[in-house]
Amino acid sequence: MKREDQGGGPVVEVVYLKSSDDAKFHAGWDDTLAEVWDQAYDELGEVRHPADVLECQDGVSLMPHLNLTLAQLRDQHICQNRKLQIRGETGGAGSVEI
Repeated sequence: MKREDQGGGPVVEVVYLKSSDDAKFHAGWDDTLAEVWDQAYDELGEVRHPADVLECQDGVSLMPHLNLTLAQLRDQHICQNRKLQIRGETGGAGSVEI
């Protein structure tokens, strides 16, 4: 991720649905969605879990598009408002640690 581009780059908003925490930060148009996802975890102070998926805020999965840059997503009209959400595994017996 090119930090020098972030001052004037696009703003990305991410909500971590598991905790309802959110983050808003600048990214670069040439950052891939995978890089933005990594930055979101840093901004949120969270750790990625194997079951986590990245979605547009309307619930459409962005997993097939992780290698696209923000510019490519914009040009292809995919999640143009850059409002993302991370959906994780919900609780239940399988998540209990002893």
